[in-house]
Amino acid sequence: MKKNLIRVLTALLTIVLILSMGTVAFAAPVAGKDTAPLSTPIDATDYSEIARNKARRANEVEQQGFGGLRKATPEQVARSENQMKTLTQEQISQLQAKGKLETAFRALAEAQGLSFAELAEEQGLPVDFFISKKTIPSTYSVASQNILRAPPSWISLSPFYYYAQGQSYSCLAAGVRMTLRWINGTAPTENVVMNACDISYWSGGGMLEDAVDYINNMQNAQDYLCVYTASLNTMKNHLYYTIAGVDLPALIGVYEDAAGTGIWPYDLASHNVTVYAIADNKTGVNVCDPYAGYMDEDDNRWYYVSAGDLHVAYEAAYSGYAW
Repeated sequence: MKKNLIRVLTALLTIVLILSMGTVAFAAPVAGKDTAPLSTPIDATDYSEIARNKARRANEVEQQGFGGLRKATPEQVARSENQMKTLTQEQISQLQAKGKLETAFRALAEAQGLSFAELAEEQGLPVDFFISKKTIPSTYSVASQNILRAPPSWISLSPFYYYAQGQSYSCLAAGVRMTLRWINGTAPTENVVMNACDISYWSGGGMLEDAVDYINNMQNAQDYLCVYTASLNTMKNHLYYTIAGVDLPALIGVYEDAAGTGIWPYDLASHNVTVYAIADNKTGVNVCDPYAGYMDEDDNRWYYVSAGDLHVAYEAAYSGYAW
């Protein structure tokens, strides 16, 4: 009797083990931020300063859903149209030294919808200068190629330093600090950036164009451009060029949870996040969100967003991105 009981129990245990193994082997991947192989940034925030700021405003009522990035004006949108980005001679030399010139040139051609010959003309350089051993015809256009891709790998800026925003409205200043820390190795204080970029509570936060002017004056790696009305495909190409092509972060204004899907950690009507990584097939990005540090929430300081969700939030905010 005991032997039969042991056999029954053994058989049941075996079935349970097989089923559990099957569950592990065939479970569908979980969608969302956990699917991205994140390169972990380094938090460089002085949280004591944020605590002091909050203590000074203990009796104030903060405006709910206020993210600190103002909408673009018609004049800013008009200035942003038909802009062309080119590689400086310094960038070309640096990219050649890294062995990344052709990668950057491919990405820039795709970002601007040009063939290599057309982009070379814009640069004032011969096509052969960009093409290793002339393996790519001068009429090659990345956008015209349909290439089967393997599952995405990630291009990430590392080590990338994260800064939380010190005020409820200073997300743009935090993005500027992250960008300049990556490029220059040091970052100005939040107050310096806010004063230089006219970021204040009473003005409704900051304007991306002012932040871009300041960034361009503070570094020589690249002149950033503002884009306010990009299609999904254009946005993906611009972000890919910035991160994968020339190893720089991008700033983007978003209306978090504009679609009401709950995929964003906050519900901020106009907010800036910094893009520091992108999938090689451009299906998603990793962003640093400065509001999480302000709210003292470790989990949401950096996370994954699909390209589609990012574009919906970008269009809803109408505050632009800088590439």
